[in-house]
Amino acid sequence: MGWLQQDKGATVLIADDDESQLMLLEQTLLINQFAVIAVRNGLEAVEAFIKHRPDIVLLDVDMPQMDGFTACDLMRSQFPELTVPIVMVTGMDDVESIEKAYAVGADDFIVKPISWPILGHRVFYYLKGSRALSEIKERNEREKTLFSAIPDIVIQFDETFNAKDIHTGRQQHLFTDNCPDTGNLEGCALVLMVKALLKVQFGGQSGSLGRQQFEESLWLNGKLNHIEIRIAASQNNEVIVVLRDISERKANEQRILNLVMYDQLTGLPNRRYLEDELDRCLTASNPNGDKVALLFANIDRFSKIYESFGLKVGDQLMVKVGQRMKEGLRHIFQGEHGASPGHYRLSRFSENEFAIMLTHLSDSNEAFRIAQLMQDMVADSFDIEHHEIYISLSVGIAFFPDDSSDSVKLIEMAGQAANLAKQSGDHISCYSASFNEQAQRKLQIERNLRKALEKDEFHLVFQPKLCVDDPSILSAEVLLRWTNEELGFVSPGEFIPIAEQDEVILDISRWIVEKACQLNARLYHDLGLDVTLAINLSPQQFTHQQNLVNFFAEQVSNVDMTPANFELEITENVLIDDVDYTSKQLNQLREMGFYLAIDDFGTGYSSLSYLTRFNIDTLKIDQSFINTFDDPRSQKLIETLIVMGKKLNMKIVAEGVETTEQLAFLKRNHCDYVQGYIYARPLVFDDFVAFLQR
Repeated sequence: MGWLQQDKGATVLIADDDESQLMLLEQTLLINQFAVIAVRNGLEAVEAFIKHRPDIVLLDVDMPQMDGFTACDLMRSQFPELTVPIVMVTGMDDVESIEKAYAVGADDFIVKPISWPILGHRVFYYLKGSRALSEIKERNEREKTLFSAIPDIVIQFDETFNAKDIHTGRQQHLFTDNCPDTGNLEGCALVLMVKALLKVQFGGQSGSLGRQQFEESLWLNGKLNHIEIRIAASQNNEVIVVLRDISERKANEQRILNLVMYDQLTGLPNRRYLEDELDRCLTASNPNGDKVALLFANIDRFSKIYESFGLKVGDQLMVKVGQRMKEGLRHIFQGEHGASPGHYRLSRFSENEFAIMLTHLSDSNEAFRIAQLMQDMVADSFDIEHHEIYISLSVGIAFFPDDSSDSVKLIEMAGQAANLAKQSGDHISCYSASFNEQAQRKLQIERNLRKALEKDEFHLVFQPKLCVDDPSILSAEVLLRWTNEELGFVSPGEFIPIAEQDEVILDISRWIVEKACQLNARLYHDLGLDVTLAINLSPQQFTHQQNLVNFFAEQVSNVDMTPANFELEITENVLIDDVDYTSKQLNQLREMGFYLAIDDFGTGYSSLSYLTRFNIDTLKIDQSFINTFDDPRSQKLIETLIVMGKKLNMKIVAEGVETTEQLAFLKRNHCDYVQGYIYARPLVFDDFVAFLQR
């Protein structure tokens, strides 16, 4: 580890506008005995680079005044002769950012969150690689000097490859005896090996050699040595051969290769390894018509694990997931089938995504079976620092040559299939041609959603909510509808999830609240109808909308209504995101007089304990339970939900009621309200008024 000692004290220039990130970088590098220069933007980084000439530079990508890409470009353009390693530190894990980093002269990149324990080692390896490049340059310069001045072995052969003279340089360890000192060159093992090698490589004619350079591995002193052989000159049919032991350089190159091609956290091959291996595999001949399958296994809700347990636990989880997959696949391909390990390649493709390349497949169903077995591998809990953690996988599959013969496209297809598996809840999905249609459809919806408000394409409908014991109590849920001139009618189930992925949902949500208040005011002030309207809230309103509570108060006040005329419906997912902050906002709304309801209860991720932590007025039983009403277990579950809600002083609403049998059952079990087609479908405003006045 002498090379580690050699690099201790090296100067590291770090640039990051995030104070906490900058502090962690600085402390980690100081612990590893580096000298550190810390700056907070790209402009300062360039100035420090010019002034101090550091040994290595770590640049954050996003910084004020000058970003990391620009700073890197300036350093390289102003000092092209310097081989100082420049490493980009970025939270962006996409091909475009990586390509841009390399284009401006960066040597590598580190993706946030940084693995602090190995950061020092990575810097050591970068410095070692930088020195290796410098040594290559110096070696080229030394080759221009006299043979006697170089440290390499120089052997002079005559036209029949008999050794005439030898210069041992500083590599005496390659000689097994003292033959150079005695002059017995023909009895020297190294000379005999080189002589035989030259004859095999070039035949018996020395005059046709010219200048050549190649590498060979030779056994000397019971050790395999990597030797670089250069034919430096040929004159009068004499040959001068220069030998250099490059074993240490080869070892360093392997270390650097491991940094480039292997994930430093899990030890598994990384994204670059997979891309290279996949490209090599797809370009090879396939005479038997065997398939290649690419599987992307995405850990569901992985960001929540980081948020709940911290980076350390999240990193340990990734290591253990990788170990399980590695052992599981080894058992499948070696133990169960007796197949060669070359039939699969496992890699960590991104932060929460593993990739498996399966080769020599004769049946596509085999890939689907492997995907199911991968899900089984992670089904048992992971015990990490006294935390019992459960995870699930969404797996996407794409096939060569069925889906594509291009490695880049195959990776995209497998990623798209994994996203569909996650969004649809199917957990395993194969790529199909319909993906392109779906992608185009999504792009059309995204594009038109941004203009829907200004084009006045939205309108509200009313789903009546009937009180079982007192039909005179008037209430309804307002629902959003969208008709676009290009797409026609678009189902809420299609466009709402897309809107939720973008802040456009905030503008839409504000419009819904404003419109619902205005229409309720018309019902009350113009028609004398005292109606309680339920409004669905987006989870993003709690995390991104400023002054949410004041907004609702202003909207109600603007139309001269009271909060008691409105019920705000939230989904279970809202309750698990920043519980304390959400609880505070909900309590403020309830204190103002708004009613609160949990929508789609039983379909989300929250536990029953949330019902005791929040002051909720209404519990809405999801229609999926009503749809399976014929199953006795569903009936028992509905009965339990009603009893539980009433014990907590909540009103109970059943959604999706369509038959008289369902209605009779709900009445017998004292359900308070019902919604569904048994009474009415969602109604436009005028039809809703007629329904109330019937």
